[in-house]
Amino acid sequence: ITSKRIVLINDGGNKSDQLKSFDLPLVLLFKAKFEQPIFGCNYYTGMCKPLPESALTSDPVFKIWFMNGGADAFLKCMSSALW
Repeated sequence: ITSKRIVLINDGGNKSDQLKSFDLPLVLLFKAKFEQPIFGCNYYTGMCKPLPESALTSDPVFKIWFMNGGADAFLKCMSSALW
């Protein structure tokens, strides 16, 4: 997380994955919220307006799952990045 964007990098767990990395500009995020389901992992979800030079035709929905913890640190960083 930087003051301008969230950068997600594939951990390489599945070699057949086509997605290597993805970035979400903070200024284009909307409907973002943190979810804590009773069953399953915590996750951060929302939508992001596409960049003008992108091939996306609509607002992509994203979900960031916290499979091995780290949600607290992520939320603290997000809070400081957004304020």
